[in-house]
Amino acid sequence: MNSNEKLRVLVVGLPKSGTTILTYRISAALNNAKIFFEPGKQHGLTDEKIHQDIYNYPVNKAVAKSLFIPAAGYDIQKIEKFYDKKIWIYRDPRDWIISRFLYKWKNLDNMQITKFCDKLKEKEENPERLAFHALMTPSFIDMSIFNYEKLVEVLQNLSDDWHIVKYEDFVDNKNDALNTYLNVQLDPTVEVAKKYNRVVRSKSYGNWKTWFNIHDIRFFRAKINHILKALNYKPIDWSFDNPEKIDSNLGSEYVKKLHSSKLKM
Repeated sequence: MNSNEKLRVLVVGLPKSGTTILTYRISAALNNAKIFFEPGKQHGLTDEKIHQDIYNYPVNKAVAKSLFIPAAGYDIQKIEKFYDKKIWIYRDPRDWIISRFLYKWKNLDNMQITKFCDKLKEKEENPERLAFHALMTPSFIDMSIFNYEKLVEVLQNLSDDWHIVKYEDFVDNKNDALNTYLNVQLDPTVEVAKKYNRVVRSKSYGNWKTWFNIHDIRFFRAKINHILKALNYKPIDWSFDNPEKIDSNLGSEYVKKLHSSKLKM
């Protein structure tokens, strides 16, 4: 790739779907291309001018990371025209629900965090006894399903020049098709900037097998099976690990870390 050639890359996905690490690895592969990190925040896929400004920004290489927030609105066709390469990353909705749920607690006060972490510890100490979905509100569950149904709808209607990435393949460094699409070689050792380390939890997938018990399986299967099928997760596997305990670093301690880092900002 010519280092003087103008190139604009767009990375899109739901929050907690791997958009940050994917953006940083693409930027590194393009010799530290300029990163535009969530321009417009949750409304980043509705503001055409933001992306026009990115297109006209005086650098040769740029990578923009935009979050897909269905409830905030989006207009993919108006945004995509400003980019030469467009990548959408998604992950297993079962893992996403866990990551998103744990992350959302960072904005609460100390008393609420303490109360929630005590409940999480109860789950961590006895996974079989307490269902994970019992920690969630019905509205959170409904919104999670809504987000994924909208995701499926958008993916089915994207133009052919988008490249779709499964988070699980990305974690396993199965990036041959993505490398070919971008005409680069992604380096799996590249990490996110230190200021974003606080959002990193497991760097893996299949965590739902640890957090979900038999009651969660029965609860979520009917709600999620059609999404898994639409996103080409085959075979659809609902077997789970049934561990004696869950690592608190992936749960209550992670929430505490997020909360304390927010207080220091």
